[in-house]
Amino acid sequence: LKRAANRKSASASRARKKTFVEEMSIENDRMRRNAQILALLPDLIVALCRRGTVSYVSGACEAFLQKRSEEMRGMSMFDLVTPECHGALSLLLR
Repeated sequence: LKRAANRKSASASRARKKTFVEEMSIENDRMRRNAQILALLPDLIVALCRRGTVSYVSGACEAFLQKRSEEMRGMSMFDLVTPECHGALSLLLR
C-alpha cells in the first residue's frame, strides 16, 4: 500500500511539474514575442518604477539618448531630466 501511495504521489508530482513547465514555456514564448515587437519599434519606450528608476528601455534608447540600454537600467529618471522638470516627473509617477 505504501509503495502504491508513493507511486501515485510521484505520478501526481510529475503531472504538476509537466503542467508548470508547459505554462512557463507558453509565458516565455509570449514574453519573447513581446520583446521582439518592442525591439522593432522605432519609438523610445521607457518603463519606470514609482521611485523613477528605469526598469526597461527599448533599443531606440541609443538613438535618442546616446546611452546603451544596459546603462539606463537602474538609473534614476530624475538624473536624466532638468531640475525644472522634477516636479512634473513626480506628478507623472504618482
